[in-house]
Amino acid sequence: MSEINKNVIRDKLNYDILTHNTLKILVQKRIECEVYHKERKVDLAVSRDVLCKKMSLNKDELFVVTSILKENKEIKKYDNEFFGYFAIQKGIFSYGENKYLNKEKNKKRENIKYYIQILIPVITSLIALASIILNISQWKYNTKQTTSKSIINKESEQGHTRLNFLEEKTKNVDSVLRKNFYKPELKTN
Repeated sequence: MSEINKNVIRDKLNYDILTHNTLKILVQKRIECEVYHKERKVDLAVSRDVLCKKMSLNKDELFVVTSILKENKEIKKYDNEFFGYFAIQKGIFSYGENKYLNKEKNKKRENIKYYIQILIPVITSLIALASIILNISQWKYNTKQTTSKSIINKESEQGHTRLNFLEEKTKNVDSVLRKNFYKPELKTN
C-alpha cells in the first residue's frame, strides 16, 4: 500500500512549460535520429526514466504531462526495448510554434488583465472619493469665507448707517446751535 502513495503529484506544477520541455527533449531526439543517424538503426524514443531525470519529475507527474501530449496526438508510446515516448509530426510542429509556451503567456496575460479589471474601478473610486472630499472641503472653505464676508459687510453697512445717522444728528445739532447760539449781529450803519 505504501508503494501506491510513494509518488505524489506536486501542487502548482506548470504543466504548459513541462509539456513544452518534454516536447523539446523528444523533438531533439527525433532530429538527432532522422538528421544525424539516418543510416544507423537508432531509437526515436526517449525512455520514461530519462525524461523523469531530465525534467526532475516523478513518474506520476510525467504521466500527466505525457497524457496531455498523447491526448493532443503529438507523441506516441514506445514499448519495444524500453518504455518511453517519441514525437510525431504534429508534436514537432507544436514545439516549433511554441504552442505550450504561448498558452502559458496567454494565461499570464489573462491573469494580468483580470487584476487590472479589478484595480481600475478601485483606483477610479478612490480618485472620485478624493475629489468629493476636496470639493466638500473647498465648499466649506468658500461658505466660511462667504459667511465671514457677509458678516463683515453687514457690520460695515450697520457702521455706515450709524455713521450716517450720527452725521445727520450732528448736522441737526449744528443747525440748532447755529440758530440759537450763533446769531450774527446786525450791522448798523
